[in-house]
Amino acid sequence: DEAGHSFRRGYLYMNSLIADLKKDGWDVVILRNGVKSLIDSRITLSSVEINGQYDVARFSNIRDTLLFMATAHAYFGYESGLAHVAGAYNIPYGVFAAANGVENNRHPSCIFGICACSTPCLGHVCEQQCMAQLPNYNEMVLHKFREIRNG
Repeated sequence: DEAGHSFRRGYLYMNSLIADLKKDGWDVVILRNGVKSLIDSRITLSSVEINGQYDVARFSNIRDTLLFMATAHAYFGYESGLAHVAGAYNIPYGVFAAANGVENNRHPSCIFGICACSTPCLGHVCEQQCMAQLPNYNEMVLHKFREIRNG
């Protein structure tokens, strides 16, 4: 999931998190809206697409996206419309947020919410690129997803 403006995404460890979830037995499907770059050319999901180990879902309309998401066992990504869809479906989900703190938008099925900035700017431009400065939360995310799987 690629949330809106570039400063709202760009968790540096996303590729390794996706790979670790796959190794952990999850079937990973990357939902794409057609935008390839995250923050800059150094941070892309192209490497996980190229190796052919991951399904990439591209939908041309919201109805198909919603129907597909209804089949999910879990969701993780950035604080975005798709995260709210997961919450509306009561799908366990976790998000990384920068532009709007997750404390403002959490649904009961949210299993983790990591804010990149303690004072969300809510603007369309962010010079600080807080998301790209987050530490590696992958072990915590993997633990949360193992809890989902193990009930």
